[in-house]
Amino acid sequence: MAKKSDGSIESPMARRTPDRRRAKRPAEVPAQAPDKGGVSVRAGRKATTAARIPTTAEVQLLAYEIYMERGGGDGLDVEDWLEAERRLKG
Repeated sequence: MAKKSDGSIESPMARRTPDRRRAKRPAEVPAQAPDKGGVSVRAGRKATTAARIPTTAEVQLLAYEIYMERGGGDGLDVEDWLEAERRLKG
């Protein structure tokens, strides 16, 4: 038994670590159909496919390509970005 700083005696059971029993396995997750570029959303009885959201890197690359296609030039960076997003969401 160990003494605490206040002079009392600490029980060995008080220092015992929590029981580390094996965690239960999660329920099996059913296999899903391969992704075809969109997310299937079920609204009532009708299934629809939501538009795929482009990554920042994809938009950035396409915006740069648009910038280069128009010959560069300053001041149209926001327009290039919005055009790239529009094309990728298209």
